[in-house]
Amino acid sequence: MIRIKHILLVLATSLLSGCLGGPIVQQIATSIATKVADNAIANAMDVQDGPSNRKPENGIRKDTVPDETWMMMATAGFRPVDPNAQPEAAPEEPPMQVLQSNNLVRVQLFNLLIGA
Repeated sequence: MIRIKHILLVLATSLLSGCLGGPIVQQIATSIATKVADNAIANAMDVQDGPSNRKPENGIRKDTVPDETWMMMATAGFRPVDPNAQPEAAPEEPPMQVLQSNNLVRVQLFNLLIGA
């Protein structure tokens, strides 16, 4: 019986120490602790303020006409812009330069490719 307790103790310490999945066990432990703390805080808030203060309203909202401020914020103050019709200028193409090379350029490029 004592031997089983020792084995369980060694197993538990090795799991928490990081040898056999410590980060996973630590994550599960912190998740459980956080959930318990959140529930305790929620219960304390319900006792202090009452449960109706934490629940969202799901009622139907009245339909109102948006005012100018809301429209400015919703459209970020953008106004429609009319495009100006301007003739496009033809782009000038620079004159082509003809490069002259000799046959040694091909040989040198081939040597660069094969690493000679």
